[in-house]
Amino acid sequence: MTGLFELAGGTVIGKDHRISGKANQDAFRRFSSDELTVAVVCDGCSEGKHSEVGSQIATRLIVETICRLYPRYLFRFSMPDAMGSYPFWRRVRQDVTAEIRSLANKMGPSLSQVINEYFLFTVVGVMVTPFETVVFSLGDGVFVLNGEVTRLGPFEGNRPPYLGYGITGSKLTDERPELLEFTLQRIIPTSEVGSVLIGSDGVEDLLRVASQAMPGKSELVGSIDQFWINDRYFTNPDNIRRRLALINREITKADWPERRLRKFKGLLPDDTTLVVVRRKVTS
Repeated sequence: MTGLFELAGGTVIGKDHRISGKANQDAFRRFSSDELTVAVVCDGCSEGKHSEVGSQIATRLIVETICRLYPRYLFRFSMPDAMGSYPFWRRVRQDVTAEIRSLANKMGPSLSQVINEYFLFTVVGVMVTPFETVVFSLGDGVFVLNGEVTRLGPFEGNRPPYLGYGITGSKLTDERPELLEFTLQRIIPTSEVGSVLIGSDGVEDLLRVASQAMPGKSELVGSIDQFWINDRYFTNPDNIRRRLALINREITKADWPERRLRKFKGLLPDDTTLVVVRRKVTS
């Protein structure tokens, strides 16, 4: 896959989180080899005291688990429509949940307290094989496949399901246990994939402000397609983060004609994270 696709990603803390003194509770991880490309974005529950820790751990666990299990299911994946193999995705979810349970049991006497403080997070991911590509999720977020935007959620009461509920239980998932499984949002032949963007629900704000001016500038934020069209996001691995930071910076400038200072606020209230997978352009 490294010969066919390239990846870029970035994250920025939300304006509201920065003001309240919270950390960025989003995280992302990406991996690519000759056989497989995987990217995952996790968004920690805002009510969790240390959700940023769980999100970082979860992205690594999910990516590593998929990479570990993929060779065992390789024969199945070589058959048509095999990416919809729920035994694979159920095994990924079970193994990740087991690792989190084991870790949480070592972090304090109350398993439910540790899970609620550290390990409540949503998941949006993409897995690209030589045969098919799947976009998967557990909870809310955003993905854009070949330019088509799909918003995941919102859920009732603005309370999405979290993978950690598979350990502690919740009223939501007790009533609807299917929400604890990964949802396979799209499965298409990899030959038809031009680009895939996955993101936390903060990307919805990025979509909303596309026609607004950057803080303190006349330049517009721009449409979401910039992140897979513009080569500079792939030549420098930090450029997506830089762009998001500029969109969300707070700046004060002198307005000389009015003889006053103007304060421009960031445009992204929530933590915003995205990863892009795009097909390499061959000359």
